[in-house]
Amino acid sequence: MAEAITLRNIFNPDQIIIYRSRTEIRNKAQDTEKSSEIGTRNAAWEVDIVQRVLALEGVDKAHILYHSVPVSIPVEAQMMGVLNRKQVIYVLMDTKGKVLEASGLGFQGIVNFPPDSLNEGDHWVETSDVDLPGLPQPARHSRTFTLKGFEKIKDRDCAKITVTSEETHMELDAPDKSGKIQYRIRTSGEFLFAYKEGYLVKSTVDTHFTSGFGATVMEGNNRFSQELVEVKAQVPV
Repeated sequence: MAEAITLRNIFNPDQIIIYRSRTEIRNKAQDTEKSSEIGTRNAAWEVDIVQRVLALEGVDKAHILYHSVPVSIPVEAQMMGVLNRKQVIYVLMDTKGKVLEASGLGFQGIVNFPPDSLNEGDHWVETSDVDLPGLPQPARHSRTFTLKGFEKIKDRDCAKITVTSEETHMELDAPDKSGKIQYRIRTSGEFLFAYKEGYLVKSTVDTHFTSGFGATVMEGNNRFSQELVEVKAQVPV
């Protein structure tokens, strides 16, 4: 059995880390009374994510800029509201992956690590709030992470971490207040984390959801994956 390891991000202001991300959305709507399909909505797009550490705060926090640079944003993705332009988000994060401040929406594909060292087979639970328009109060969503084993990826020793969640059920007010929308969500995925270098190498997270309003039911699966492209030194300004 491998020795116990401690998982944490290692923030280095001298480095820029670049990832290629891909988002795939596959949704379909059905009329349950007529047993017929109303329509489908599928799209996929790619974005480069550039992580740049601006400054360290103490020994366990970092001020980070994430630049999202479009690679391939097809028309169908733009029609769904995906922006075909560069975006920048500021984040204050600790070495365990907890986001303390953020200028935009949260990130997919990030693990919150436990404080203790881990052996293969150990697991930990993370609970977060899900807040959606029309929800009277945030719903609690729990994810279970497991250290499944170890792999060597891109010449780096990586911890293989899986994530699963129980289904979370939410009841939302319809936009016109004409009724309630039943919404269910669950997640699963896998992360490969270079635990010696302290950064993510590869991840895939699937979010499956169903929503129902009257006889209309929508079901979908959103997949977000990212893979390390390059780690390079920052150019002095």
